[in-house]
Amino acid sequence: MEHDKCKEYRNNTEKAFKYFAKMLAYTVSPYSLKEVIEETKATLVDVRKREDYEKGHIPNAISIPYEELENKMDQLNRDYPTIICCYSGTCLLGAKAAVKLAEHNFPVMTLIGGYKTWTEELHYAVTQE
Repeated sequence: MEHDKCKEYRNNTEKAFKYFAKMLAYTVSPYSLKEVIEETKATLVDVRKREDYEKGHIPNAISIPYEELENKMDQLNRDYPTIICCYSGTCLLGAKAAVKLAEHNFPVMTLIGGYKTWTEELHYAVTQE
């Protein structure tokens, strides 16, 4: 039964178009992060624990740990997107933060792969405190 439903969705090009268009609208690739920030004036927010941020973070990211996000939304601007960075592509912390910001009317996106992809897979530069 479940397999039939999946097959039905996979063969529905209209649903596929809608899904992937939305995915592209709400995610940012590490390859295009700098360009997206420059074009949209987005703020990059690292929602990992502060001690992890201090060990290393993406340049120009600000630290607002997920646990503090609700109380620090006043540091963000609703006129420009916020891009969320978490630990990795398998971490749901970024998605949880994005939902929280969207609930408070912030335009928001997530960075694909998070900090782990940035450092371990792409070997991009990091900043340390």
